[in-house]
Amino acid sequence: MINRGAHNLKAGCPKGAHIAGAALIAIWMAASVSAQAEGTFEVFEARCLTPMAEVRNSDTSGLRLVADGDGRETWMAYSQEWQLVRSTTEAVVQFCAVHGAFGVDVDAWVEAAIADESYIRIDRVPETLQSTTWREPLIEVEIERETTPMRLTVVETNLES
Repeated sequence: MINRGAHNLKAGCPKGAHIAGAALIAIWMAASVSAQAEGTFEVFEARCLTPMAEVRNSDTSGLRLVADGDGRETWMAYSQEWQLVRSTTEAVVQFCAVHGAFGVDVDAWVEAAIADESYIRIDRVPETLQSTTWREPLIEVEIERETTPMRLTVVETNLES
């Protein structure tokens, strides 16, 4: 303690600075999590959705394989913020999913996909969008908001329009 006449002050930061510093850290962490969440949809789109739409393999470049068996593989990002699970090429049903924190960009994609009529909403749980005539066989995008972490999956249905 530093004695300054009638005022006794603790050495270091005043109490208000600790509170302000903690508040700034909390804001920074929330912004960081939000930024990561926003980027996760881009991961799903680039590594799962676009490759499936273009009838090619999902993109696992830069990821490490952490599990393989029963017709599926699990790949982890080195940052461990999300993981990719996909079917093996010999699996009957082809799919690719990303598990992670997703932001509002999922809702923006859903609205745009329905508005431009490239997908229609299917009355099913989990929330499901099915491609229209632009791609055969049809693909479906399942949005599982109730799981932790959230999961987006694209599945080749083997259905024709």
